[in-house]
Amino acid sequence: MQVHNRIVREHFEIPGDNEPDISTPDESLKRACLISERDSWPMMLSRQNLFYLALGNFDLVQQAMYAIPVTTFQDQLEYKPQITVVFVETSADAKLKNRQRVRAEVSIRLMNESLTSITQADITTYRNRVTSTFKTPKFQWKKGENKYSYVDKQNGHNMLITAFDEFNAKKVIEAMLDLAAQQPNWDCLTESTNNRNYQTAKFQTVLGKSRRMPQRRPITDVHFYRAELKLWGVEDITLASARVR
Repeated sequence: MQVHNRIVREHFEIPGDNEPDISTPDESLKRACLISERDSWPMMLSRQNLFYLALGNFDLVQQAMYAIPVTTFQDQLEYKPQITVVFVETSADAKLKNRQRVRAEVSIRLMNESLTSITQADITTYRNRVTSTFKTPKFQWKKGENKYSYVDKQNGHNMLITAFDEFNAKKVIEAMLDLAAQQPNWDCLTESTNNRNYQTAKFQTVLGKSRRMPQRRPITDVHFYRAELKLWGVEDITLASARVR
């Protein structure tokens, strides 16, 4: 119940445990999604179905993934503190193109921090930077076919952006470096392009049926959805989140 309500509050941007004002339709919808201790099991399931299915949030929370369990990953690899920012396509754009919402994730390592040195005050600083850079106003950029690599070995950065053009790639890189209070060095940026046609839908016969293959490098606008601070051996810390309808 606590996890579901936290996700709902972050989605609707309700601070803390404040109850929504049900005087407007949108606020009433928030209330309808929150689970109460007094709710029966059927009512709890109804509220979850409303949030995840009727409001189109299921693909954001329960996507099929190629991955290993977090505990297994952390057993095998120790890493520096890092901030991961997630962007997502709007439901309207995805529906228009008959697909699940496109996502993008970009991470930056905080080379001046360590697991034992980072403090709650530091987390507050990063939370404020994420809010001012990505949330207010809401950050968006255009994904696309071209790959841009930003490799700055001196500062420990290795970002790979699949963007529509150099302007959009630089826009994302600058914003990510803002979180570490650093300026970009564009000598570290390289572009990789090819002549493949990624935008034409491709079909193949699989198990006797013609199936549409996943589209590589789609061109679409993606919007800030969530930012997390990742610390080795610690549960991810949400820095900020926003609604993407």
